[in-house]
Amino acid sequence: MITPAPTGRIILGATSFADAEGAIGFAVGLARQTERELVGLLIEEEAILSCAAGRGAQAVGAAPLSLERMLAAYRRDAEAFQARLAQSGALRWSFSRRRGQVLPLLSEIAGQGDLILLGHRRAPLRSGDVVFIPGGAADDAALGLAVQAARDIGRPITVLAPRALHAGIAAAAARLGAGAVSMRDAADPGAVMAHLGRASVSVVFLGQAGLDPATLARLVDAARAPVVFPAGVILPPGPADGGAHPPGF
Repeated sequence: MITPAPTGRIILGATSFADAEGAIGFAVGLARQTERELVGLLIEEEAILSCAAGRGAQAVGAAPLSLERMLAAYRRDAEAFQARLAQSGALRWSFSRRRGQVLPLLSEIAGQGDLILLGHRRAPLRSGDVVFIPGGAADDAALGLAVQAARDIGRPITVLAPRALHAGIAAAAARLGAGAVSMRDAADPGAVMAHLGRASVSVVFLGQAGLDPATLARLVDAARAPVVFPAGVILPPGPADGGAHPPGF
């Protein structure tokens, strides 16, 4: 088993219980593998609540305000999320409920050494490949997690990276005892998003590189699967292009 140093936490962030539920088992396994605390975080999206409040303010009479219904739904999801964590078998876990924008809030909460797992409702994890997107030539820690995940769920690894990085990643994967590894040339954001959009993906692992929230949000939407990345991946938007990017972005 690949066991990184037991520092930091696994933060499982989701905006609904449906998104969290499918990833909890995987998050528990990742927490055990890395000897970390599992933190469940239900995020009440500000944009959705603001929209609901606006509609509710215009409503006359009958039904409860849309905002009230949304808050009640979040309360139910929080209770279900926490109950599921309690039943999960995680050795150390905690739960919180916060309001804000998903990626900026996760960036604020996560500390050095934390791993973030964004939950996503989808088919069971065993239905697609494990995808690894490196942050650079030397990204063995993140690759090691991807190799272990692929071994645990019995799926191959697909690497999305510029061709110049393929040999180094293949050698590192072999050292880590990886099974089937498929290399895909992804020299620009369009190639990465296009592959994710047409592939069957179980989970995506990102290497240690900076992505602005907008680019990371597009990647998560394209993957339609849980995404795991180090806390330092989320960067504030840059003055020109929205932030720094790993190779291929």
